[in-house]
Amino acid sequence: MKIVGGIFRGRKIRSVKEGVRPSTGYVKKRYFDILGNRIVGSLFLDAFSGTGAVGIEALGRGADFVVFIDNGYESLKVIRNNLEKLEIPVDRYLIIDLEYNRAVRECERRGLLFDLVYIDPPFVYYRTANPLRILFKRKVLKPDALIALERPREERFTAKYFPLLREFKTRSSIMDFYVNRPMDEKPQEEEGGTEEEK
Repeated sequence: MKIVGGIFRGRKIRSVKEGVRPSTGYVKKRYFDILGNRIVGSLFLDAFSGTGAVGIEALGRGADFVVFIDNGYESLKVIRNNLEKLEIPVDRYLIIDLEYNRAVRECERRGLLFDLVYIDPPFVYYRTANPLRILFKRKVLKPDALIALERPREERFTAKYFPLLREFKTRSSIMDFYVNRPMDEKPQEEEGGTEEEK
């Protein structure tokens, strides 16, 4: 697996052998293209981190600090190995080894307020849970924080916690972008509508 952009572009990192579905290179590139300079100086949450590739790329593109959330034994080993391999200073990141909801509560306890959140759980997660709910309930987001959520195309998903800003579709998934504002407040940013992978 390779990093697709930023100061670590082209660097190889370890992947998890099984049980993890990493975001594709196309999805990561499109995601960071949409963010643009918004990544610079941000506090970034990489939820369901897997290999840590998204959070690592965020650091390489200018994020100030990244929180990695995962509680899989192999994933945690790989995340730590990748951070050490790239010699990323330990004061630039935090790894939280807890189940997602408990980890978000731990972020609140620590007073962390995120500018950007990236959520890419195993797709079976959506059958029983909505990962946006805990973000809505806990004080972990700055005003206008941007939340990206990757989900399977076939999964019905209702945006009932945050306004939907835009989405783009790949052959197998959809990435939704939500903004931390009241549901009745229309996003002020230019809306990108729906995009399809070419």
